[in-house]
Amino acid sequence: MREGSNRSRWTRRTATVGGAALSAHSVTGREDENGVAGDWAVTASALCAPAPSGLVTVSGSSAPSFGTSNWFEKSCPAGKHAIGVGGAVVGASNSEVILEDLRIQQNSVVVAGAEDGTGFAGTWWLDATAICADPLPGEQRVVDDSAYSSAAVQSVVATCPPGTRVHGVGGEILGGDGQVRLTEMRATSSTTVTVRAMEDENGFSSNWKVRAYAVCAN
Repeated sequence: MREGSNRSRWTRRTATVGGAALSAHSVTGREDENGVAGDWAVTASALCAPAPSGLVTVSGSSAPSFGTSNWFEKSCPAGKHAIGVGGAVVGASNSEVILEDLRIQQNSVVVAGAEDGTGFAGTWWLDATAICADPLPGEQRVVDDSAYSSAAVQSVVATCPPGTRVHGVGGEILGGDGQVRLTEMRATSSTTVTVRAMEDENGFSSNWKVRAYAVCAN
């Protein structure tokens, strides 16, 4: 998922089409309260394959947030593993709250958000969807981090071990304090996941890093 504006935020949601769960997903991007004069676009990428055994989705919402950050974990049914994640910030229509974390753990997913550098006076919350299935053959999770620095743009690639391919994608910003946003989170090949993040238009003096999650299997 990529966005073409350095002032826009993005959310990622899973969706259903024609009543068939997991046949599509959607990506939504919004400009922040400052707007942007130039043109921009959002790109969605989908990983498609025959449905694995025991495929199911579970969704939930966090409690309303009265602070500057919030997170929510949604667990898979007993015995199933998480192979995909969807999330959204709800209640901040001008994207003054950004998604910082779309994390795939073995049995659950975590979605986190943070208010931007100017804060947000309203109440907001998080929606999270876990895509779950029976354990996959040869299933492994690969996690890789970028350098921890104050660079304006950072990216990292997680690569699946030989003999496995990408089945799920996740990403996370660490230390961004709402002033860094995810701009790309996708499978860039059948064996690699790329996650990229960028500081907002005002920059950010502290160190931060970006993390990529790849769910790999035979």
